[in-house]
Amino acid sequence: MSNAFAELEDIDITAVDAGSVIIFSAVFSTRVSRDTETGYLCIKNPFFSLCFYERYIIINTDKPLIGGICMIKIWGWEKKPRTMLRYIKTGDIFCFKYDNHTYRFGRVMAHVMFHIVEIFDYASDQPVISEEDICGAVRLTAVPLDTYSLFDRRTEGEWRIIGHQENYIPEDAEDIWFSWGIGSGCRKSNVFDHTVFISEEEWKMLPSLSPSGDYDVKQKVADKLREQNAVDNSDLSASSHERGR
Repeated sequence: MSNAFAELEDIDITAVDAGSVIIFSAVFSTRVSRDTETGYLCIKNPFFSLCFYERYIIINTDKPLIGGICMIKIWGWEKKPRTMLRYIKTGDIFCFKYDNHTYRFGRVMAHVMFHIVEIFDYASDQPVISEEDICGAVRLTAVPLDTYSLFDRRTEGEWRIIGHQENYIPEDAEDIWFSWGIGSGCRKSNVFDHTVFISEEEWKMLPSLSPSGDYDVKQKVADKLREQNAVDNSDLSASSHERGR
């Protein structure tokens, strides 16, 4: 799917509301409507659709408004302290207290026996994240998560669902595999629920498809951050060495 982004140079977005008419040429005009589910202003016709997102028009040339567009609704930390397991779904945005001074964020990627989630590289001293932060976030790690204990029963840590991204499809996730089974039944599954049989040797090399709790996730995040710092320090050292020549 191809999406084109054009800055609103000729349209005052603050003056656009449902019912406004936009004239594109002498032969074509259309009326703005508001999507009832997302609250986004949009226009639709058989050929393309547009969604107003701050300073941009998002143009989806292949299908109606919903498909392929980063539409995120954030309701915040205080609104839903608890989310029952049956209401947790792919695309949910969550926040958890990482330590006494830091909150981290992530998104539910899929449900493969357990919920698979990604943890963003974004962190804050408040449980607040914007749509722009989410769209620009990089995946720090992906883990199976014990969503029942963390969001439903709330038996450990401080975890809350704070938003949702409509029609979310994981990107660059085909090679994220988790192992399960035993002996001749060793398998691996990815976030798209593709499952294949594997050897015991490969099974041992992959992360296990078993749900992680609060402590486990924080350990995995800490490991990834240490790996990143080691790479950054190595690059810095190499750069300093080159300059010293």
